[in-house]
Order: sequence, then structure tokens, then C-alpha cells
Amino acid sequence: MSFLSRISLANKSIVALVTIAILIFGGLTIPSLKQELFPSISFPTVSVVTVYQGASPSIVEHDVTNPLEQNFQGIAGVQTITSYSNEGTSIISVSFDYGTDLDKARQTLSQRISQTQASLPTNTTPQVQSFSIADLPIMQLAVTSDADPQTLAAQLKQNVVPSLERIDGVGTVNVTGVRDQVVNITLDPAKLKANGISSTQVSGALQANNLTIPAGDVTADGKTVPIKVGNTLNSLDDLKNLVVGTHSTASAGIPGAGGAAGGTSGYPGAGGAGAAGGASGYPGAGGAGAAGGASSYPGAGGAGATGATGGASFGAGSAAAAPAQVTLVKLKDVATVEEVLALQLR
Repeated sequence: MSFLSRISLANKSIVALVTIAILIFGGLTIPSLKQELFPSISFPTVSVVTVYQGASPSIVEHDVTNPLEQNFQGIAGVQTITSYSNEGTSIISVSFDYGTDLDKARQTLSQRISQTQASLPTNTTPQVQSFSIADLPIMQLAVTSDADPQTLAAQLKQNVVPSLERIDGVGTVNVTGVRDQVVNITLDPAKLKANGISSTQVSGALQANNLTIPAGDVTADGKTVPIKVGNTLNSLDDLKNLVVGTHSTASAGIPGAGGAAGGTSGYPGAGGAGAAGGASGYPGAGGAGAAGGASSYPGAGGAGATGATGGASFGAGSAAAAPAQVTLVKLKDVATVEEVLALQLR
């Protein structure tokens, strides 16, 4: 028999009292313990995501990934740097030593990105992201309806999401599994040239006509209604009929008449021959020559003089100026607009 066993058997009362005291002390300290269903766990990894629209993986790697990756070298506490260059997207994962302050790590990466921004392509803005267990949803709700999925999603975002966000302790509420409306617009260079429209005009029209700006609010009967000005594109037909520019056309002038031509008749007593018709000028039409009269007095038989050739008309036709016609050019006149299916699990 061991020493502890002999002591415990010899002092049964004392052991029982110590056991009861430990249980009471433990019961009193349980409420003061910190308990979390999802404890705060931070992984020492920070990702830098850059979107480069329309670029191939090789171009993304050369123009975006390599400059950023080279600038991240030498940061204190970095273990590994892993990069992925995909179609139009660059992802760089930077792993730090455990215990590294991720807030300072993100600030350091942001400073390095600012130093490299000048050498990156235009319209590319790297985003610094980090993952935490707190980012996972604690509850997921499924909603079914006979309505169209787009309509159902809009109703949830308008009515349900705000109500859930007002609950104490709720950080964010997202609607996921919604099929987004993605529209491809393919410009036709020949149609753009024929209508005198540039791709910049099309881009500007799309940005200007899908924008709403707050303009204050109106209070009536105790209710406040926000006012917004602007225009939004709510359907594919609205997008197709969007006016992207104007095209002016003018009518051609009326051609002028040709030069007159006529033969001169012979003197009395002489049979004058008719003159030839006038030559046709461009664009006016030539006039026909007049035939000379065969008139003679008794006893006279001399030949008349040949008539003169009519003058040629070379003057351009006088244009009757018609007013210019202005035609509205719509997006469907210069591009192909089609909707594609895209399932976004956000």
C-alpha cells in the first residue's frame, strides 16, 4: 500500500473535508470563468488580394504579384510568402510567427503596398485581409418561397436583415446563395465608328446613369422619408435602351440644272441648220439644242450659218440645305448586351 493511501485511510475525516472544500471553491469560481462558444483565435496569416480585370495569369504574375512579393521580403517575423496568380486576380499569403501582433503586421504590409503602388497597373488596389474564427457565422437560417429568388433576396435584405442587425450582440447579417445578375456588354467597333461613339462615352454613360445621391429627407405626419436623386438600371431592357450619345446627319443638296444651248437660226433667205445640244456638265444635265428653222425667201438659196454650240454647265448643283437630324444612340445600337448566370456564395 502506498504512502498516500495509508495517509488517506488514517485521516478519513480530514480527506472528506478537503474534498468538500475543493468542490465548494470550484463551484464558486465557475461563474467567474470566461466562456465563449467561439473563442477568439487568430491565425498568423495575412492575405493580399489584388484584382486586375482582363489580365491573363502570366500578366498578373509579372505586373502585380512579383512587385508586391519582392517588396514584402525582409519584413520582420515573416515565415513564408505564398502567391497565386489567376485570371484577373493575384493572391499573396504572408505567414508570420505565432505571437505576432497581426494589427501591426497589417499596417506594415499596407505601408509596403503604398511604396509599390506607383509601379502597379492603373485601377489596381491591393486589399489586405486576415482571417479569424470570429468571422464564421454562429447561425444559418434557410428561407424558401414560391417567389422568384431575386425577389425573395430583395425582400430579405429590405425587411429581415435590418431587424436581425438591431439585435444586441449581432455584428453582421449576410444573405448568401443568391444568384447574382451578371451582364456582359460586348462593344462592336464598327457600330461605334458608324455612330461616332467612343468606348469612353459608353463607360461614362453607364457610370452616370447607375448612381443615386442622397438629397435630404422629408418629414410628414411624424414619418421621415429619405429622398434620393439619380437613376438606377433595374432591368436588362433599361440597360439596352440606355442612351450613350447622339449622332447627327444632314440631307444632300438638289443638283443644279444644266447650261442652256441653242442654235442661232440663219438669216432670212438662208436655211440655217440646227445647232448641236449643249454639253452636259457635272452634276447639272445639259440642255438640248434648238433646231434652226428652214425659212427662205423666193429666189434666195444660200446656205445658212451653223448654229453655235450650247455652253457646258460645270457648276455644282445648288444645295437646298435641309435641317440636321439628331438621332439618339442607345447601348443596344453599338454593343451586344446579354445576361449570364452566376452563383455567388458570399
